[in-house]
Amino acid sequence: MANENLPIQEVAPKIKVWKVTPYKDSMLYIRQINDDIFEYLACWNNQIYGDYIVITPKEGSTELTEAEKNTAFQWIFIAATTSVDVLRGEEVQGAKREEASEVLKVMEETGNTVLGAKLPDKKVN
Repeated sequence: MANENLPIQEVAPKIKVWKVTPYKDSMLYIRQINDDIFEYLACWNNQIYGDYIVITPKEGSTELTEAEKNTAFQWIFIAATTSVDVLRGEEVQGAKREEASEVLKVMEETGNTVLGAKLPDKKVN
């Protein structure tokens, strides 16, 4: 085979799994892709649903701090659980929306740029 002589290269992982957990009658997967993309995948009713946010470091920084990563994780986890609630036909409580708004506010106040941060509000057929 022609590929037998290719050198083996070490490659840094590009996807970090933050959390895998059951939620109601679904499974949630929370992941970080590269340094700036946080996504969720929700398996519900034999379908996979997902969304993501892109968060960039504040001006003058090249990387997100651990605190910024944790805040992004909090937001995407709220988005994942909200999505499952909406898919199940449940009304999303105001407290959950308020919590998501507060987390988003913290990210923006620290100087991060956040793209794609929107909670679902109704089921799309």
